[in-house]
Amino acid sequence: MKSVSPYDAIEWLGLRLEVPQDWQIVRHGISSLNGCLTFTDRYSERMNLSWRKLDREPDVERIVAEQLQRDQTKSPDLTLARTTIPGWQAYRAESAESEWVRAARYEPLTSQLLEVWLSVRSNQKKSQLANERLVCAIAGTDPNRDTSRLQAFDTCLEYPRDLVLSTTKIEPANVTFEFERAAVKGQPFSRARAVVRRMGMASCWYRGNAVALIAREAKQVVYQTQSEHWLGAHRAMRVEGDTTKGPIQRWFGRSTRSRATLMHCEVENAVYLITTESYDQAPLLPERFKFVCCKPIGETDPLS
Repeated sequence: MKSVSPYDAIEWLGLRLEVPQDWQIVRHGISSLNGCLTFTDRYSERMNLSWRKLDREPDVERIVAEQLQRDQTKSPDLTLARTTIPGWQAYRAESAESEWVRAARYEPLTSQLLEVWLSVRSNQKKSQLANERLVCAIAGTDPNRDTSRLQAFDTCLEYPRDLVLSTTKIEPANVTFEFERAAVKGQPFSRARAVVRRMGMASCWYRGNAVALIAREAKQVVYQTQSEHWLGAHRAMRVEGDTTKGPIQRWFGRSTRSRATLMHCEVENAVYLITTESYDQAPLLPERFKFVCCKPIGETDPLS
């Protein structure tokens, strides 16, 4: 029997971390070059993780020492002291109103400088150990994996490594992720895109007509073929159609195909929809995306 964990696993753009289950992401970056993840609980901002892609390893100790000095100059009333977090350069700040930790380290797996700001609730030893655990859990993922992972916003997804996250739309009970594959030199028809959606509260609106829902979400495509198959324990509908208008583009090999797969998970009360658009010379198939749903409560990494 799996143990129930008080933490949720987050995996985002090659970084993995764990946070308390009652924390929510309120800001997120979509570029691995420069961005952040910001978390809040019901009361206030709790943690901000930022990253910067660098050409070489920086002097992290100097970076942290300079930041400590800036904080001291900006807020003379702060009590600042270096603190020990294994693998990180860090210091602690305390005032009459708040207490927080700032930490930084270089992640060689992703060639990124990672910086963390973490709000501290109390001076109790148990709280200190919990805060240290949150920082120590932040790490890069294996860059040699065949797929990338996205685990956030109630979505757990593996997707092709040659795709990059280009757009997100986060709404209550409805999240959308758009991915793009750039053109490869010498392969003029390799560019592709995909849209992945998780639509929640399905029992309120979904009546089992997968083809109608797919058609509604892709109004410009007329799908010519459809078939049913199984994705794990769920029945899924797959459709395919030509997105190119006019015979000339098709004659010159510029025809693109749209393929979509829709799956309904009754356990999670959610509908998952994957739509791809690509040239037939370098097809991007929905089967290359893998959702993990029906995960046991407290299971922090159902993809591992």
